[in-house]
Amino acid sequence: MSNHNEISSFIWNVCDDVLRGLFKQHEYGDVILPFVVLRRLDCVLEGKKDDIIKVHQEYKDKFDDTSKIIHSKLNLKFSNYSRYDLRRLKDEPNKLSENFYDYLSSFSTNVQDIIQNFGLQKHIDKLESNNKLYLLIEKFTEIDLHPSNVDNHVMGNIFEELLRKFSEMSNETSGEHYTPRDVVKLLVSLVFLSDKEKLSDPNKIISVYDPCCGTGGMLTIGKDWIHENINKDVDINLFGQELNPQTYSICKSDFLITDEEPDHIKLGSSLTNDQHFEGNRKFDYMITNPPYGVSWKSEKKQIENESQELGGRFSFGLPTIRDGQLLFLQHMISKMERQGSRIGVVFNGSPLFTGDSGSGDSEIRKWLIEKDLLECIVSLPDNLFFNTPISTYILIVNNKKEPRRKGKIQLIDGSLQYNKMIMSLGEKRKYIDDSQKDKLLQTYIKFEESEYSKIFDNEFFGYTRVNIEQPIKENGVIKYKKDGTPKPDTNLRGYERIPLSEDIETFYSREVKPHLPDSWIDFSKNKVGYEIPFTKYFYREKPLRSSKKITYDLLGLDNEPLKLFKEVLNNQNIKRIRLENVVDLIKRPIKREDDKKYTKIGMYNWGRGIFKYPSELGSELGDSSFNFIKEGDLLLSGQFSWEGSVSMVGKEVDNCISSHRFHILKGKENILLNEYLWSYFRSQEGHFLLTENSFGSSGRNQPLNIGKLLKEKIPVPDISIQKEICRLVQQIISFDKYSKQRLGLLNEYRQSVITELLTGTRKVED
Repeated sequence: MSNHNEISSFIWNVCDDVLRGLFKQHEYGDVILPFVVLRRLDCVLEGKKDDIIKVHQEYKDKFDDTSKIIHSKLNLKFSNYSRYDLRRLKDEPNKLSENFYDYLSSFSTNVQDIIQNFGLQKHIDKLESNNKLYLLIEKFTEIDLHPSNVDNHVMGNIFEELLRKFSEMSNETSGEHYTPRDVVKLLVSLVFLSDKEKLSDPNKIISVYDPCCGTGGMLTIGKDWIHENINKDVDINLFGQELNPQTYSICKSDFLITDEEPDHIKLGSSLTNDQHFEGNRKFDYMITNPPYGVSWKSEKKQIENESQELGGRFSFGLPTIRDGQLLFLQHMISKMERQGSRIGVVFNGSPLFTGDSGSGDSEIRKWLIEKDLLECIVSLPDNLFFNTPISTYILIVNNKKEPRRKGKIQLIDGSLQYNKMIMSLGEKRKYIDDSQKDKLLQTYIKFEESEYSKIFDNEFFGYTRVNIEQPIKENGVIKYKKDGTPKPDTNLRGYERIPLSEDIETFYSREVKPHLPDSWIDFSKNKVGYEIPFTKYFYREKPLRSSKKITYDLLGLDNEPLKLFKEVLNNQNIKRIRLENVVDLIKRPIKREDDKKYTKIGMYNWGRGIFKYPSELGSELGDSSFNFIKEGDLLLSGQFSWEGSVSMVGKEVDNCISSHRFHILKGKENILLNEYLWSYFRSQEGHFLLTENSFGSSGRNQPLNIGKLLKEKIPVPDISIQKEICRLVQQIISFDKYSKQRLGLLNEYRQSVITELLTGTRKVED
């Protein structure tokens, strides 16, 4: 088992098999993630365990901490001198908890930090007292997570898949978790490819930093991309900081196992507890995806204090308290090397346009653009991320622009560069493939105007917000102050946004003065602002079809043969027979096995079909009795038949189970087709019978009396007529689709006619 999907599924099933009922779903990650890390560490040390114990025994009386000697002698980055590992713990089940604590405490100091930040210890006693600790250990020893079997990229995918699922259970905010690999690959290629010549030096040493590093995936993908696409000999030092203790622990453990330096990964907030500040540390490259729309209120005091410091990280402005994205960008800019650094950051749209002139957001944009730091913005498709459907943007920031880019900003529209996923993952329904990535990359490298690339001077995005005053008038006479100037009427005060490229007086004389002859500009209130309304520059108008073409489609809909089911039902020659005489009420009770999994079903109202619940063990089904359902059955909801909860059982739910509250009907052979009965219950008459035989005291509590329903008489035509009726009913059901299509065409026709009249392509008499 080396495929990340197989391993992820295995681990996910462990949650169901071991933790269900003992822990709440949002707590699963607190137990599972540290065990994944422990198993991977175990696999690395497996062949060296006896040697580690031997060295420890030799030096334990001489040194309090033998880990440095062990690491030096055995060429290791971490160790565990306990005589136990996860496999050996199973040999003494009666002393499991005691031995497990010994095992954890025997890891070297750098691993202790990881264990403590996972907070696993608080769950061990609970697992042991409920006889789950042994089972959990046993499950994890079934998988081989050694790097030779599961490399770092596969392991990264596993961690991020698990974290995605756990975050969904915990209702994590949209911006707090993980950048899909397709987005990361695009980001790092945009950051590094422009420096291909510089990075081709075989003796090159560079640093790469991520202030919100998560599990470290962005850092390691960036490093691998350089080695695979530019120069395999570049010496790349990775640095990161992470606020979340769990993801920090995962990242640090990954660095322990690889050739990376684990001490380069720090825990804490990059905004108020910068762990890479010592020595005024700078970096050659920085990449990140900070949280979106997350308040920085809890860090407000410290950040505001630093903003008052001359030359402080945040001295150029503070964004809205509701969203700290621009704080992370300022933090990264403070770490740029004088000789040149490049930054790639993924933002949502808010930092581009939130806030009017004079606001903190606008002031940060003003500083960023006027310092000529912003090089390029690439828009991405929506539905790229696992837990948010919003559109996002990649910003490239550079303090050493090449000559052709100086004083300019490139905008690239990548919103149409995507493929649809066969199966969505949370909110992720789209992905960017390599060809689409390369297309965007080449658009960036070429630095040319096209349908998908716009290039603007920096000042294009700036404007002056100018206050327009008008005087107070009494009986048409202007009132003046003592100094002879008109008194401004605050109720008539307005403003104009004048582009920086325009002269304010010229603009005012042309656009305002002719309409407001008594107005004037209050120059004391002028404020310069910057914003980048990205989508404005790539608006594509969809041409309207002609009214003649739309009319043709409308006539086509009108010719659809729609017949009335009620005409058949009202035929006096069709016999009416009691339902109990033409159907069987089916019972297929399950023989419940506690360790066997079953899939329960539910039913939507108003004929919208059947749905499946997640599979459960027989021991978890509760006190209800259940029946198997088979393809072709007719299923009636015992609670909501009066709301149209009636459905045929399809192949996709064959052999699932329904509770005793559902009634399974099957027409007698050669007498009644189940499809006909289903069609009948969807008719006005059939729905009336279901409603009349559903009784309740109040509200939605109206269970179906199946005994009374079976006494009702229904029309039962010949089998050949039943088949024809079923065909007609299918046509009637499809009428909804036609109706919606017709409405859409009528709206389109209306818009087209109005446009044709306004443009003169149609005359009023037409």
